[in-house]
Amino acid sequence: GLVVVELCAYSRLGPWAAKRGFDSLVQCASGLAHEHSVALGRLDQPEHLPAQFLDYVTGYLAATGAMQCLGQRSSAPDTSFIVR
Repeated sequence: GLVVVELCAYSRLGPWAAKRGFDSLVQCASGLAHEHSVALGRLDQPEHLPAQFLDYVTGYLAATGAMQCLGQRSSAPDTSFIVR
């Protein structure tokens, strides 16, 4: 069986499903950049996180999901999995 990992920045369903997304865009669209600027006391403009935090976390969670499926696949080798 196969293990497939699918990623979508905004959701795989809904009006933004086809939009491409990467960290800085998602930070703005979700309000995270605004909340970060509020936390820093800089209310004049949105402030992005200093690292591509969302990209890193997404990658770690996708890899964790894939490893979990690989572990399950060892007991059911003909079963395929999709990680979303």
